[in-house]
Amino acid sequence: MFTKSLKKSLIGIGIILGAAACSDSGKNLVKSLNTVPEDRSTTDAKLKRFEGQTEFLNPEPWRSGLNLERSIAASDAPGSTQRAIQESDVFKVGNKDSKLLFLLNSLRGLQVVSYEDGVEKPKIIGRVNATGNWPSDMYYDSANSRLLVLENNWFDRESYYWGHSDASRVVVYDVSTPDSPKITDVLKLNGELADSRMVGEVLYVATSSWPSYLDTRANPQSKGEGMVTSVDLSKEQLEIVDHKGLSLPI
Repeated sequence: MFTKSLKKSLIGIGIILGAAACSDSGKNLVKSLNTVPEDRSTTDAKLKRFEGQTEFLNPEPWRSGLNLERSIAASDAPGSTQRAIQESDVFKVGNKDSKLLFLLNSLRGLQVVSYEDGVEKPKIIGRVNATGNWPSDMYYDSANSRLLVLENNWFDRESYYWGHSDASRVVVYDVSTPDSPKITDVLKLNGELADSRMVGEVLYVATSSWPSYLDTRANPQSKGEGMVTSVDLSKEQLEIVDHKGLSLPI
């Protein structure tokens, strides 16, 4: 009987000590956080860790120390503008209150879905047939009511060519009239798609180009190369404004 009582007492003491330890660790965690900054939108604030934080940045090793401080000062300086960064996806939500969803599918093409009648009653109100290629990256240019779709150009509808072409392209879909979307522009790029980002009014596309089998037979030293192309989105028609080669393929 005494042994059982002793066990219960020891278990109770253990629970109390454990709770106290958790409480102390929680207090220490709060103490380790930075104070809440007045302006949470600055780069300096996003690099810190404070209670209630919703936006985060991690310091980059090659921009540590003075270089990082300079970059923070430059981005937060009066009059400076931070460009919005958009990542690609196979679906994009329309403008606020539009209740539109844009879906990209390699077999069904582009589909415009309306949720005007509620989330339980979606309906397809517009569609563009598939191009025959394999689209993977889509961006929504809300300012110009258009979609930018990146795809490897494996099928050319004009020449009816199918196969590896070592080329890619940006296809522009005008969605200003959601029930009648249409392709309005096509910009051809060199190399196969590797990655992309839309930053402000510029689309950066990284591609890779590899020598063919015949090229390697003729020249065994042939190697692949990587490229980064900058596309200006500020105009109605897309325009390549810069093109940089990389020492290695991506």
